[in-house]
Amino acid sequence: YLHYMILYFDLANNDQQKMPKADKDAALCIYLAKVHKMQLVNSYYLIDNIASRYPATDNFYLQYNIINGTAYQNGNLPLITGEEIDNNFLQDVSKYSNQIEEFKLEEATDIKDRFNKANIAPLSKINARIGYTNGINYYNITAFHLIAPAAGTFSVQYTPRFDMPGKGYINFLVEAADKTLQIVKDFSLDKNSTAGTFTVNLPAAGRYILTVVSKYKSAVDLTINTNGNYFYKNGAFIGNTTESYNADLNSLPGYFYIPAGLSKIYFNTPNSISGGKYATAETISNSFNIKDSKGTLVKARLVTPKDSTFFYLEIPEDAAGTFWHVTKTIGYNLRFININNVLWYTQGNICGNTNFVVAVINVKGTCITQLTTTGKTQTLNWEVNDNGRILKYSNQAVVDLPDYISSNAIIKLTDSSNGCSFIKRLADDTIYLRAKNACSSATGAANPAAVKPAPLLFPNPSSGIFNCMQKGVITVAGEIVIYNTQGIKINSFKNVKQFNISNAPAGLYFYQIVINGIVYKGKIVKL
Repeated sequence: YLHYMILYFDLANNDQQKMPKADKDAALCIYLAKVHKMQLVNSYYLIDNIASRYPATDNFYLQYNIINGTAYQNGNLPLITGEEIDNNFLQDVSKYSNQIEEFKLEEATDIKDRFNKANIAPLSKINARIGYTNGINYYNITAFHLIAPAAGTFSVQYTPRFDMPGKGYINFLVEAADKTLQIVKDFSLDKNSTAGTFTVNLPAAGRYILTVVSKYKSAVDLTINTNGNYFYKNGAFIGNTTESYNADLNSLPGYFYIPAGLSKIYFNTPNSISGGKYATAETISNSFNIKDSKGTLVKARLVTPKDSTFFYLEIPEDAAGTFWHVTKTIGYNLRFININNVLWYTQGNICGNTNFVVAVINVKGTCITQLTTTGKTQTLNWEVNDNGRILKYSNQAVVDLPDYISSNAIIKLTDSSNGCSFIKRLADDTIYLRAKNACSSATGAANPAAVKPAPLLFPNPSSGIFNCMQKGVITVAGEIVIYNTQGIKINSFKNVKQFNISNAPAGLYFYQIVINGIVYKGKIVKL
């Protein structure tokens, strides 16, 4: 089975453009036919899937045909032998094992014990939106792992949505991960359920799993109040398409531990072809925006130009024992190779003397959000992330934000002298929200994003040329970014009224458009 997977990925990830792949197709068909009686894979279906890409009159289709038995050489193809399996294994080990020599697979409980030394803390509140797949009955399942340092509680606020008429189902299950069949909480919602909260009583210190399962086009928005418990993702997560943190990027479980003794951390990601080419290492870097413990961007690099899916991060010697951070995700699914796929919900580097307060001031009838540090200013850097729009300020004690900044903005104040940070989401500051409402009522002001209608791209569908209109007037967009359904960016345009994607294949695309600093999202159809 492993050898089959190597053959398959060698075929699927071949990024040499338009190179004939019949030789690799043939090797895969022959191997599948030789192992079909072992029932490790459905060779009948897989061979048919390969051969069906060729015309029925093509020699390849005639040679690897499951209907008349030619794929199996009419029963004359010898089955695979134990000696052949051993040889395949030894050849694969010889070919691939020298690419990664350093592994450090540490358990989540061991990593959690290093939080204090790294000066980070578990996130107090997790905001997540759980969607549904397009599979049978529109099901979905997602899991949150957690480590409880002692007996205690955590709570879950939920707002469900049921999009299939007459049906709806969401189940929350909390169970012990280090004990057998210990159910702590079993709680379900049906199509008549509305928003609410439930509390989970954890009986003892240990590891637990919160699983959310839905069916029938059911979705749910969650706020998990962690109450000092350490929440994390276990397994490949970054790039998950049904679990969204776009409304609160501070909740993204992107922190991973850098063990000692590694000079490189390797990861792979599906890198499907789009627009005639594979995503570059630069595109992959921009999709994850990985930062080290000091907030410096770390670039992903290709391990070999012959493999478009295999990347690494260069690890300096002084990085051992720190936590790095995947700060965003667009469409790709990142899987670490030589460290465990443990991704934490944390507040990043924290320190008591780096802090700020938020106020709302009236400037000529406009309500402005003002940030004021409570510490020194010479080494402080501000980063404001408002739904992907980044603003930065340096060495300022007071920062007045633009009037378009929304309550979802995440403010990060970093002391560059020691790497400590203080992070706050504006919407989590109740004093700020009250002040903003009071200012808006007094001035008659409102959130610009609420009063300006979303722009319209027309005609939609279109053969490729789209125009931008707002309030019935042709409008200049500061930026327009187009993504395919896999979340891969296929094009971007700046300061345009019109754009052209005629060269893109027909189908559904997603767009992000920025007008006067406000980000809008939507869908278009290319005919």
